[in-house]
Amino acid sequence: MDIREIIKRLEDIETEARDEREYGLEDSIGRLIEDIIEFDLEEERKFRNEVSKYVDEKIENEIVARAIKNGTIAKA
Repeated sequence: MDIREIIKRLEDIETEARDEREYGLEDSIGRLIEDIIEFDLEEERKFRNEVSKYVDEKIENEIVARAIKNGTIAKA
């Protein structure tokens, strides 16, 4: 089950709570939905940063390896 499915199910529960005039429950579920979305966005940002670092490192290593192979730079 992914985040979208969880959010959809919580929104359904939130709607039921609203229909039954359980406003405290509706508010709590709304805050939970917001927290889950914020957490997911933060984790996605962290993941993108890690992937970016990895890709940058791989590219840098490849450039250095090619430069050494071609004799453009000397191995230190």
